[in-house]
Amino acid sequence: MKLSILMPVYNERTLIADAVKQALDVAYPCEIELVVVDDGSRDGTADVLQRYRSHITLLSSPHGGAYAARNLAIRQSRGALVAFIDSDDVWHPDRLECQLPLLDDPEVGLVFGDACLVDHRRDPAQRLRRTFFDGASPFRGRGGSGFTRGNCIPFSSVLVRRRCFETCGEFAPVRVGADYLKWFEIAHRHKLDYVPRPVCDYVIHRGSLTHDTAGAIAARLALFSDAVASAPDPDTRIELQQIVLNHRWLLAIARLRAGARPTLGPAERLRDVPRTIRFSWWLGFAGRALARRLRRVVGGTGRPRGCLVSPAR
Repeated sequence: MKLSILMPVYNERTLIADAVKQALDVAYPCEIELVVVDDGSRDGTADVLQRYRSHITLLSSPHGGAYAARNLAIRQSRGALVAFIDSDDVWHPDRLECQLPLLDDPEVGLVFGDACLVDHRRDPAQRLRRTFFDGASPFRGRGGSGFTRGNCIPFSSVLVRRRCFETCGEFAPVRVGADYLKWFEIAHRHKLDYVPRPVCDYVIHRGSLTHDTAGAIAARLALFSDAVASAPDPDTRIELQQIVLNHRWLLAIARLRAGARPTLGPAERLRDVPRTIRFSWWLGFAGRALARRLRRVVGGTGRPRGCLVSPAR
């Protein structure tokens, strides 16, 4: 079975050569194609990528953002399986070996795994003790209720069948949050499964789109608010409304930390939710937030259990 590995890049001339080399040097248990999309870079990234034309499928497009670049790669790639990697993230060596067996179940459409968090905002960079799953608990099976606790799927850990995009469509061409909504949509049509340990490194740096916390939350809030209006059934609508409500509180907290007025954001998509249900959601949100805070306090920094040391970038 062929695997398409998709990598969007934008103005990453200093990183892209190492990223491509690392992706090509892995010993894969299946046939692969590496599809790199130059998303309108202006810093010489395209010139660096030309050196690898014989080893990769190289695509280019006007700058439209990472999700638009991934959509182009999905359309042009040919693998029955699709995996994603960003140029600043790193796969662990046995990532695919431990994930591929989960797809022996034909009903499983998407598999994922935990991710080590590497904070490049510090000098030197530090590997945090907490992992991606500490922020949102993973789950298996169908349905979107698990996503009401947060997005538990690190992008660079995803291994997904192409038919999931055929049934659920492409990513929304927005700045942030389209993966969260797409995994939610896939979970309503296909089973999810996961590896309960880190399979990749997730890099945190000041240049990340999500470094503007309030802006990223506001963008996800708008995306999920729009999804509420087109929900296909009442159960899906109520799950989306809970995610919207969570993001309104997250936005207020982010704005408060930034020294701004802690407004909650628009609530028109929540008018039909009874106050008693909203209160129960708030209790769940508060409990999860407190648990995450406690994990951060006791977690500190350093090498997390189960995380491999990846090559220096």
